[in-house]
Amino acid sequence: MVYRDNVPATTLMSLTKFVSAGLMEELMVKHADHAPIVKSLRKALDDRVKSGDPVLEENQILTADERVGQSDESGKLDEARIAQALQQKDHNFVRISLGVLADLSPNIVNQLVNSATPKAVLAVAWKAGMSMGMGMGMGMGMGMGIRLQNEVSQVPPEEVMKATSGGGYPLSKKDIQWYEENFFGGKS
Repeated sequence: MVYRDNVPATTLMSLTKFVSAGLMEELMVKHADHAPIVKSLRKALDDRVKSGDPVLEENQILTADERVGQSDESGKLDEARIAQALQQKDHNFVRISLGVLADLSPNIVNQLVNSATPKAVLAVAWKAGMSMGMGMGMGMGMGMGIRLQNEVSQVPPEEVMKATSGGGYPLSKKDIQWYEENFFGGKS
């Protein structure tokens, strides 16, 4: 993508979160005729360096699987780490983390999350031990269950399921049982 012509400015800015410093330089050279874009790219790179992001080179980049493994091994794979990944829009990390915490295969997690069905997304979150939240908290102004529906599964806003009045999951025992029998292999 770095070497393609006519890449939209919004896509270029999204790339700044993931590409190495070397590729950032390529982007700036390739799009040198678009001064505002280059200025934005340079600022994004500077912000990454100032925020402590090491701006990794290609041979140092870890896959989402590797990063989840490191977080899990160090005991830091938890709701706070997933919230951080959500804030960074690192949805691969989020999906893989949910699978690890829920002891579900990536295929099952992806099938349920990709369904954009609120109950399916919440069943995965519940199985992974995530809190539903009361609509506030977990950063970005809403609970984890709502954030997963909105940001990862992209459930339409009018279909998003909210927490119960006590902050719990709005899933019935029958709902949970159905997901256990059909997707979780009877494990809960």
